[in-house]
Amino acid sequence: MVRRKTTKDLLAESLRELTKTLPFERITVKDIVQNCGFSSTTFYHHFQDKYQLVEWIYHTESRQFVDQISDTYTWRDSALNTVIVFRDQIDYYRSYFRSDGLAANLNMITYAEAVDTIKKLHGEESINDEVLFLLKLYLNGVNKVTIEWILDEKTTLSPEQFIDLIMEAMPEKIKKLLF
Repeated sequence: MVRRKTTKDLLAESLRELTKTLPFERITVKDIVQNCGFSSTTFYHHFQDKYQLVEWIYHTESRQFVDQISDTYTWRDSALNTVIVFRDQIDYYRSYFRSDGLAANLNMITYAEAVDTIKKLHGEESINDEVLFLLKLYLNGVNKVTIEWILDEKTTLSPEQFIDLIMEAMPEKIKKLLF
């Protein structure tokens, strides 16, 4: 089935394209809409600001992999495919993460997705305060090192090697719930 691009998809493409030539912090909503032929009204009909657009992009890209998690498609598979998207769109993500203080915006999305996945695989009762604490601690660290990996133009770690290290560092109690 052919999937048609939505207005949100086109706005996202416009932002990605602009990050190839401009730092993220210098891109305005006006730039985004002019680049794809929309009005500011159209943009604000869908998003509050460019940061919400970035959250939507990340959530849409990562969610497609998280939603597939099952007995045969693991959290590792999902994480690897997400990191491959980062690598394939490295200019966009580098531009975004070079902007001060923006990385935290994506961290809670990852946390929410992990909680949803655990509930889906093991039920609501599998989530307790200890699990939530370990998940937050682990994902905060993953978020930080992922950003460093994206920004490191000299890294020799492939996405597969990077994810293997991330999975190796996962606390056992979380591993049991996500695999």
